[in-house]
Amino acid sequence: MALYSGLRFPGVLGHVLSQSGAFSLFERDTVVSSLALYGPVPALKIFMDVGTFEGFLDTNRRLHRRLALRGFQVRYHEYNGGHNFTAWRNDLGHGLEWLFPGAGEPAGGSEG
Repeated sequence: MALYSGLRFPGVLGHVLSQSGAFSLFERDTVVSSLALYGPVPALKIFMDVGTFEGFLDTNRRLHRRLALRGFQVRYHEYNGGHNFTAWRNDLGHGLEWLFPGAGEPAGGSEG
């Protein structure tokens, strides 16, 4: 839903963090794939991740390739895990750090 929302309303969101997205179901691509293939390429920053032990691995790989070929600003990461909260929790920081670089630094620069 995060990537769908970002592709439909990029001026509202601007950044998308998609974890283990379901971009095809029952051997059919969802509307997200159509938006990625045929919609405009907005200034949208996308982080996608998926576990190597889950059923959505192939569809995430395929959608990442489509986004990259069309010129989207996308970062893709596969982690050694499945489709569960623990895996998402452990990878969440990677996505946030890439989407919002420097956001965790104190105001005024580094101390020292």
